[in-house]
Amino acid sequence: MTRSAVLVVAFTLSMGGAELATASQSPESAIVAAVKRALSGQSDLRRLAVSADGSEVTLTGKVPTLWLKLDAVKRTLKVDGVKSIRSNIELSKAESDTNLAAALGRAIDGYTYYTVFDYIDAIIKNGVVTLTGFGTPDRNKPEEIGDTVAKVRGVQEIRNQIVMLPTSKGDDDIRASLYSRITSSEHFENVPIDRRPPFHIVVDRGSVTLYGWVQGEVEYRELESIARFTSGVLRVTNNLKTFTKARR
Repeated sequence: MTRSAVLVVAFTLSMGGAELATASQSPESAIVAAVKRALSGQSDLRRLAVSADGSEVTLTGKVPTLWLKLDAVKRTLKVDGVKSIRSNIELSKAESDTNLAAALGRAIDGYTYYTVFDYIDAIIKNGVVTLTGFGTPDRNKPEEIGDTVAKVRGVQEIRNQIVMLPTSKGDDDIRASLYSRITSSEHFENVPIDRRPPFHIVVDRGSVTLYGWVQGEVEYRELESIARFTSGVLRVTNNLKTFTKARR
């Protein structure tokens, strides 16, 4: 046998061995390998342990935020062959609900599309956050704010009850009129209406609800008056609070 013939035989045997190794890989092993590849796209998820029992995948480990935990689940569910997930992923905990509330306030205020015509509130208990309020329909604000909150360290679970307001030209016209009248008022000329406003105005099918804070009784009555005498407004509910009363 010539040297070239020996090399051909050796190469053929080597290829056969590789095919045999691939063929002998269990379906669970293939799924685990695929899930690990899917998780590797996010550095914080690479340390998670992955196991499979049939089509069920178990994820185990610790990540800093709820958003990363949810991302791990989403990435895993996209893998072919995965039918269900058992999550044993632990999350970092906040020192207290009070500290978590402060962090959530900063996160929600920092949401780029949070305007004077949206209103978001949160109830926190043992790291479980219940989001309530209303968002204008120009984008999916309930989902986006939920994602924003999920990225805050210490959040263990989110119950998202934010309502997306209906699309309405009449309500849009009311918002435009309110904005024009408020920004033209001498009582609100120094109030940051466009970025982190101290008060919020929810317009829903012609009904206006006022939330948040104003400086004093004069501003309280002025904002309510502007709302009541704006064309298209059917009713006004005033839930405003004043800084002057809070200081007493």
